[in-house]
Amino acid sequence: MNKYTYLSLVLAVLIATSCYEDKGNYNYNEDIKEVPVSLMKTYGVKKEKQKFSYTITPQINVTEEYKKNLSYEWYVGTSSPSLQGELKGTDESLTIEMDPEKTDMPYTYYVRLYVTDNLTGAVNMQPTTLEVIKPYTFAWMVLHETNNHAEIGSVEYMGGEILVTPDAYTKDKGSSLTGSPLKLSYRQMATYEYAWKYAAQSQFYLTTTNEEESGLLNPANNFEMRGKWTEILHPAQREEYFDPNNVIFSGGSYGSIMVSKGKVFLSTGYSPVMYLMSQGDDVSGEFYISKLAGGPQAGVGFDEIGHRFLNLSMQNADTWMELTYAAEPGDAGPITMIPRNDNNAFDPGKIPAEQKIVALVNGYHYGKSGIAPWQRYTIYGYTIAGTRSYVYVFQCRGLTGTDPALPYYYEFTTPEGINENTLMTSGNSFSNTLFYAAGNKIYKLDVSSGNSTLIYQHDNPGARIADLRMACEGYSFNDSNDEVGTEDYGVPYNRCLGAAFNLPDGTGEMVVLQLGTNGRILEDQAKYPSTQVHRGFGPIKSIAFI
Repeated sequence: MNKYTYLSLVLAVLIATSCYEDKGNYNYNEDIKEVPVSLMKTYGVKKEKQKFSYTITPQINVTEEYKKNLSYEWYVGTSSPSLQGELKGTDESLTIEMDPEKTDMPYTYYVRLYVTDNLTGAVNMQPTTLEVIKPYTFAWMVLHETNNHAEIGSVEYMGGEILVTPDAYTKDKGSSLTGSPLKLSYRQMATYEYAWKYAAQSQFYLTTTNEEESGLLNPANNFEMRGKWTEILHPAQREEYFDPNNVIFSGGSYGSIMVSKGKVFLSTGYSPVMYLMSQGDDVSGEFYISKLAGGPQAGVGFDEIGHRFLNLSMQNADTWMELTYAAEPGDAGPITMIPRNDNNAFDPGKIPAEQKIVALVNGYHYGKSGIAPWQRYTIYGYTIAGTRSYVYVFQCRGLTGTDPALPYYYEFTTPEGINENTLMTSGNSFSNTLFYAAGNKIYKLDVSSGNSTLIYQHDNPGARIADLRMACEGYSFNDSNDEVGTEDYGVPYNRCLGAAFNLPDGTGEMVVLQLGTNGRILEDQAKYPSTQVHRGFGPIKSIAFI
């Protein structure tokens, strides 16, 4: 082989390699304009109980007459977007059949469409993805009232599309709730299937005025009742200390904590059953917990009688695994004083009597690169007295270790709109930041300075916010990965703010705001609109993200 032949071969290989774009066995003329065809980047379909299908139809900007010159090839794979997959159709549209009875049913389909113009030889390849979404997974649930009874609606996100179902419970269950709506509660941690006897991303609790329909539900299985409050709570403790009209619920890595009538109930990560926490030896006198927030291993509660913050340890409880209460209540562990530390900014056991508690709020994930980052979450305690506001910044690692539990404390003039009943929330991304509702407005508050900034105002001046929650508030299914949700939503869950508005005409609206790291609504749409207004609900009582 002479050098010219060798060089020619090398040149030919290089040209062929550089021009290859996985176009299949087609003849291309780069001078020919491609067929104007397009697909959405992602499609979504909700998983059904029985066999179901989804049809993908491309947008092709040619006349119907010209379409007669086109041919189609659909390739589908389930392992990788870089592989072509198998030929599954030659029609203009593709229908994918799915069988949930098959244990190996894929939840992601990688699709490629090749459209050929048979007159010119032009070929256009368009990739897309079909995602099968488990019902009510990473979705907003909306408890509202319709026709004088409670109803659970939903806002689900599926491959770039949003599905709003105001009557999700009735549609899936085949019958309606009968009681009046009271509360939605949740713990955003996956169940241990062997212990809970079902798999779910979150534990979801409904409370209405009818105790027979109130308790732990599995929305993914037609809102199946997994345990009524009458089964989850020991009868002696439930009858004396559980008031369905007075419930605050929070979660952590070790289980869930709930306060009702001043007492604290605790469950483990292995059981929905909740027993009363006892009074620790270092807690003197009577106590009445009116607010709480859970951390990974322990939570913080506010005692109205002793005017102090208390430590709600979740790791000292017995690890029971019952699905219904035992004959004798289990040991749920003690409520203790928050550990004293020379580096505490304030004594959490001696809050001035004139201060009234507004909220305990889960928040910032600090020290992500330090030891045990999964423990390093913040809880804000907000109190007011006259025109002054006080914020106690708890760090969860200090509740169970040697770090200071209360390293920061702030005082400032109370911003307009804040009172003892103000709704507040925050997320893992926001340091020293709270979000609160006042009338038809949502504000961002910098607790280190006391500066408040309006971030959203409903266009109806008579609208009032009934509930306000960040999709992911504290330690949850993010499992210390604060970017969870970015791929599905375009932004992390902990920067998705949900607000339930009730309007003067008796309707309710679910507003979802996608926030930047600065706590303001994103200017540009990510995967979904940065400001979403979902209608069709009656008066809303409570919302949850599961």
